[in-house]
Amino acid sequence: MLDMEMARKAYQERIDSESYSDRNYTEEEKRLQREHRRELEEYRKNFLSVKNKQSK
Repeated sequence: MLDMEMARKAYQERIDSESYSDRNYTEEEKRLQREHRRELEEYRKNFLSVKNKQSK
């Protein structure tokens, strides 16, 4: 679990470093960001469920 949290934190830091607070994102860029966040969250949930099944 700790590894997953560290990976998530590192990923979020990378996203934040690539973001510009004064940049005006297009609707397409915003949509892609939301989609990518959703995919990442789904992957995380699947990863955790598989990991939990393996530990039993």
